[in-house]
Amino acid sequence: MVEDKYTKVRRKDRALTPDEALLIADKSSYAVLSLSSVDGTPYGVPINVFRYDNCFYFHCKSNVGRKIDLIKQNNKVSLCFVCFEKVDEVAFSTDYASTIVQGTIAEVTDDKEKLNVAVALCQRFAPSQNLDAVKATFEKYQKATAFYKITPDFITGKSRNFAKITSNS
Repeated sequence: MVEDKYTKVRRKDRALTPDEALLIADKSSYAVLSLSSVDGTPYGVPINVFRYDNCFYFHCKSNVGRKIDLIKQNNKVSLCFVCFEKVDEVAFSTDYASTIVQGTIAEVTDDKEKLNVAVALCQRFAPSQNLDAVKATFEKYQKATAFYKITPDFITGKSRNFAKITSNS
């Protein structure tokens, strides 16, 4: 991973360690996926995303919509996770923790990997569901669902009052 002026955290006092940045991604219930077209038109969309095998995954309707069109045009993406946010009125500021992931996106095409990702997705967002229910749902919707994998090129995190806000979670 190559650092440049866009991947360095400007406020070093707010920089998180790599493990802390991943904690933010893991604790967040969603992220904003940012994409751009070939001509540079930006597009951001909130998605449920989760980390599995050191990559980030999400699912959506197969081959439909602006998001998919943009992924086909440009496979470079960014994820923005924010959690633990709380306005500090007295300080005229906000306590927060955020993580930015920059990487390359690709559709998951291997059926075994899709099933593994579907199981991991349900373990993250529907942990009360048993494995049989997960597999049955996967079988039912497999043809209509696409899974996408984001392989990180760079991950960075920053926070204001990280120790204070994470101790309350």
